[in-house]
Amino acid sequence: MILQSTTTAADSFKAKSPRNKRHQNQNLRTTHHLKIPTSWEIPTTSLWGMQKKGNRIRSINQPVVAVSECVRSETRCLLALLATRFGENRKPSSQPQCYPPLCLAATKFTAEILNYDLPNGKERKGRKGFKLDSLGRMVTAIVHKPKLESVVAMASAEESKLETFRQWLQANGVELRGCKIKWCDSKRGFGIFSDKDVSDGVMMVVPLDLAITPMRVLQDPLLGPACRAMFEEGEVDDRLLMMLLLTVERLRKNSLWKPYLDMLPTTFGNPLWFSDDELQELRGTTLYRATELQKKSLISLYESKVKDIAQKLLTLDGNSEIEVRFEDFLWANSVFWSRALNIPMPRSYVFPEMQDAHDSCVLEADKKRSQNKNSDNLTKEGTYNTMTGDSVWVEGLVPGIDFCNHDLKPIATWEVDGTGLTTGIPLSMYLVSAAQSPLQIDQEIFISYGNKGNEELLYLYGFVIDDNTDDYLMVHYPAEAINTISFSESKSQLLEVQKAEMRCLLPKTLLDNGFFPPGTQNSGENKEGKVDQVCNYSWSGQRKTPSYVNKLVFPEKFMTTLRTIAMQEDELFKVSSMLEELVGPERERQLSDTDIQSAVWEVCGDSGALQLLVDLLRVKMMDLEESSGTEENDLDLLKKALVIESQEDIKQSVSNLSTKDNESEHHKLMNRNKWSAIVYRRGQKQLTSLFLKEAEHALQLSLNEEEMTSRC
Repeated sequence: MILQSTTTAADSFKAKSPRNKRHQNQNLRTTHHLKIPTSWEIPTTSLWGMQKKGNRIRSINQPVVAVSECVRSETRCLLALLATRFGENRKPSSQPQCYPPLCLAATKFTAEILNYDLPNGKERKGRKGFKLDSLGRMVTAIVHKPKLESVVAMASAEESKLETFRQWLQANGVELRGCKIKWCDSKRGFGIFSDKDVSDGVMMVVPLDLAITPMRVLQDPLLGPACRAMFEEGEVDDRLLMMLLLTVERLRKNSLWKPYLDMLPTTFGNPLWFSDDELQELRGTTLYRATELQKKSLISLYESKVKDIAQKLLTLDGNSEIEVRFEDFLWANSVFWSRALNIPMPRSYVFPEMQDAHDSCVLEADKKRSQNKNSDNLTKEGTYNTMTGDSVWVEGLVPGIDFCNHDLKPIATWEVDGTGLTTGIPLSMYLVSAAQSPLQIDQEIFISYGNKGNEELLYLYGFVIDDNTDDYLMVHYPAEAINTISFSESKSQLLEVQKAEMRCLLPKTLLDNGFFPPGTQNSGENKEGKVDQVCNYSWSGQRKTPSYVNKLVFPEKFMTTLRTIAMQEDELFKVSSMLEELVGPERERQLSDTDIQSAVWEVCGDSGALQLLVDLLRVKMMDLEESSGTEENDLDLLKKALVIESQEDIKQSVSNLSTKDNESEHHKLMNRNKWSAIVYRRGQKQLTSLFLKEAEHALQLSLNEEEMTSRC
C-alpha cells in the first residue's frame, strides 16, 4: 500500500490573530466551530465585578452548569478566545457580549488541563454550578497569565494537527463511521468519542495495509532493503524493526507518516522518562530496578545497532545532516510499547502463497507467537472474526484505533475482517461497540488493555489506576543467591529438573480466598488451591494433607521452589533416597518434575518454605519502607496531593489561584509522574502487608500441625 499524503494542513481551522480582535468579535457566534446560544449574552461588567469586588454574576439567563454540557472539542478554541480577549489586561466595554460564558467554559477546561480541583469556596444559594469565589481566582489567574499568545498558538496547533490527521486517515482508506477523534485532557491526550449511532456497532474501519507491522517495515522502499538481511540473520527482531521505522520516520523530512506521528505524544509517563528526582520515588520497588536495567539495555542497543542503522538510512534518504539521538529511539520504544496491538491477521495475508522466498521468513517470530498468543501478555489483544484457526498473531500499531484509551469496563473491542463480510472492506481491522445499549453522543469509547496491575501499566503505558483491582505483587528469590546456600549444586539440579519458578506474581484477587479476605468474608473453597496442589499426597502415609490447603493463596510451583531451597541436609538426603527408590536399581524409570515435587513435599512439608516466604516478604517491606516510609505516609501524601503538569508556568498559575491553600499543610502540589509513583508504591506496600499476614498465619498453622504429628 502506498501511503497517501495530504497536500495542506488544516485550512478549515485557523486561529485568529490576537491583533484582529474586532474581526474576531464580529464573527464570534458565526464561526463553524462555536455554537453559542444568544441567551448567554450578559454584560461583561458582571464578570469584572466578580473578579475585583467579589460580587456574584446575577444576569446569566441560563444555568452556568449548561456551559459544561456544550463544551466538547471546542474547549481549546474557547480558551484561546478568552486569552485573546483579555490579553491586554484592560477592562472591557459595557456592551453586551458573550465573554463571561466563554470564561466559564474556558475556566473549566483550564481546570481540566491542570488536573486541579478548585479550592472550596462559598456555594451560591439557589443555583447549582461552579463555586464562584474559586472561579474568580481561576479567571483572574488566566487574565493575568503572561504570554497568552502561546496559549492561542497551542490551541490552533492542536486543531491543525488533528484536522490534518483526519484528512490523512481518509486519504488512506480509514472510515470513521460512528466516532471521532478529539482531545480529552492533558492526562489522557487524544481519545475516540461516539458521534452518531450505527446499527451494526462498527465505529471505525482501518485497512490492515495501514498498520505498522514487521511486514510493513520490510516492504518499505527505504528501510526494507537495509533491514531484510539483518532480520534474516537475527540481528534485529520484529519489534526492533518497528522501532527503527518510528525512529527514522520521525526524523525524515516530508515523511508520509508525519500526520500520524505528529499526533503522538512527545513525552511519556513511564519511568524511562522520569527525572532523577521522580525516579527516586520508586526506590525499593521492583519497578525501580527494572527501569534502571531497561534504560541501560536500551542505551546499549542504541549505541551498538540503532544509531548506525538509523543514520545510514537517513543518509540514503538524503538527510545526512540530521543527527540521530538516543531520545529519538527512546521515543520510538515508548510509542511501540504504549500503543501496540496484538492483531490476529489472516495467515494468507501474512504469508501469501506466491510470496518471494525472502518474504517467507518475515514473521517467523510471530508464527511462534500465534501458537501461544499470550506468550508475553504485553500487548493489547482483540479477536479475529473469521477463520479463527487460520490466523497469525502479529504485533503492530493501527493508526486511528490506537487512540482508544483504557478502562476497566471497556465499551468496545477490535476485530479483524478478513473477507469484508462485516465491514465491506476486506483485510481490515475495525472498532466495534460491545455496549449492551446504544452509546450516547460524545461518549468516550474505551477499550481494555488487559487485566494489568499498576506495575505493568506504569512500566508500559505510563499511567496507574488508584485502588486497581487487578494489582499484583511480584515476589522472587534472587537467582544469584542460590550459590551462597548450603548444598547449592544439588539443590540447583533439583530446581532445574522441576522447572522451578524463581519468581511469582501474587494477584490481589488471591486474597479473596485466603485466611483474611478483604471486605465480606468468603466462605467458599479455594478452587485454585485445590487444582494447584499437585503434591498433596503422601507415599509413606505419614505426611497428611494440611487442613489449611484450600486457604493457602501462594502458587504451588513457587512453594515447591521455596521447599527445595529451604531443605536441610537430612531432608536433602531423604529426598535423594526416595527418588533413587522410585527410579529403581536398573534406572528403568525416568523421573518427572511431579515425582520430584511430591518427594520434596513428602519430606519437607510447608514450614520451611513458608518461613522462607515470610523472610522474603519482610525484606521486601523493609526495602519499601526504608526508601519512602510507611503505607500510611503515602496515603497522607495522596490525600494532600494537587496533581498538576510539571511545566513551570503552569505551576505558577496554579499557585496564584490560592496562595493560602498552597501554603497550607492540607495541600501539596506534585506532578503526575510523582503521583503515579506514590500510587504504585503505596499499592505494593499494601499488598506486601496483606500477603505477609497470610504467610505468617499459614506458617503458624503449619508449625502447629507438624508439632501435633511429631507427638503422635
